[in-house]
Amino acid sequence: MEEPIRFPVEAPGGFRAVLKFTAFRNIWFAQLAAQLADKFLLFSLIILAFKISGGSTPVAITLLTYTVPAVLFAPPAGVIADRMNRKQIMMWSNFGRAAAVALIPLAALVPGLRNDFLHLLLITLVFSTVGQLFAPAEAAVIPTILPRSALITANSMALLTMVLTLVVGGALAPILSRIDLYTPYWVAAVLLIVAGALIFASDIPRLPPTTEPPVAESRSRFRRMLADIKEGL
Repeated sequence: MEEPIRFPVEAPGGFRAVLKFTAFRNIWFAQLAAQLADKFLLFSLIILAFKISGGSTPVAITLLTYTVPAVLFAPPAGVIADRMNRKQIMMWSNFGRAAAVALIPLAALVPGLRNDFLHLLLITLVFSTVGQLFAPAEAAVIPTILPRSALITANSMALLTMVLTLVVGGALAPILSRIDLYTPYWVAAVLLIVAGALIFASDIPRLPPTTEPPVAESRSRFRRMLADIKEGL
């Protein structure tokens, strides 16, 4: 007789119990900071694109540039997260996005770029593309640092974080933009640096070691990664 499928149950103690796991706590706070930075950028880009162009079409193009990488690069990002060091992926995803965000106010200091719409699109594309690496790496790490009974609670926290940061980012981005049009980008860059530092401080399990020599192992992983990407596409 087949055994019934046993689904994980919510961890006793709810959110507090899950946050007692140091690695998960660091990753969750990193996710909170990164998601808030992401939403800050989303709404701030809408404001900045409208200020630069004064029309709705550039705003729509900016949003399209922001969302297209999620469609194009999500499958390869998932494969990369399965094959490479997930801690490094999450950490450098945050640091890379922080650098990209900081380019927006820095470019505004250059007279020829201050009101240039093209450079804004390019930075947005880079930011969104690099950001696709974080979520699949995080999703792959969570089951390795939490007991099975805590996974539903962890997933609930991730969903709640996404919704709350959308609300907070949408509310605060216009307020900060009134102080200065580029203030939200500095705030987002700082939040992403904090997120990267939290990942750096986290004890995240590495991928299982192999018996292959380092060079052969790298080549083998790269070949498998390409094969998985082709299969996914």
